[in-house]
Amino acid sequence: DKNPVENYQFGFGLTRMNDFNNKVIIEGENNQNSLLDTYLEYAGNKNPNSLNAFDTRPAFDTFLIDTLPGETPFTYINAYDYIGGFTSAIQRKSIETSGSMNEVVLSGGLNIGDKLYFGLTLGFPYMRYKQKSSYTEFNQTDQRDLDEFTVYEDLDTKGSGFNIKMGAIVKATQFLRLGAAFDTPTC
Repeated sequence: DKNPVENYQFGFGLTRMNDFNNKVIIEGENNQNSLLDTYLEYAGNKNPNSLNAFDTRPAFDTFLIDTLPGETPFTYINAYDYIGGFTSAIQRKSIETSGSMNEVVLSGGLNIGDKLYFGLTLGFPYMRYKQKSSYTEFNQTDQRDLDEFTVYEDLDTKGSGFNIKMGAIVKATQFLRLGAAFDTPTC
């Protein structure tokens, strides 16, 4: 009684699917608006205690924006308006990214009677993405009660998943092969 499995293979692999290493610096002069205008818009008429902890509240705590005394509802003003208005600023953004997306795979294949060829791969993708950025605005107004301010942001993301890839080929006749493949989404 002959074993129908003619041969089999096993494999292991590591693939780098994405590389996130990059550094960008953007700079220019803006005489139209400031990041502080965005903070004013976000603050709206909210009570300072209910401002967003990631943008408007730090701007309020460092006096980049402040409320006008005695105004109801709350009315905000930015630091440029304290010194007579915005004329222009040099704005610089630096973004540095690092990390990669990789996949470890375990694979196997079977040849059954030189008629059916079957393959299966288990994929284990994983990734890490880090981004550090800083935005600096240098005041170009002659009165310099506010020389510059900088906003720092750090992002660190990690993830992993699992997927399956499989395929088969059937040798229907000496001259005809039929094949099919199926890949699951990564979950």
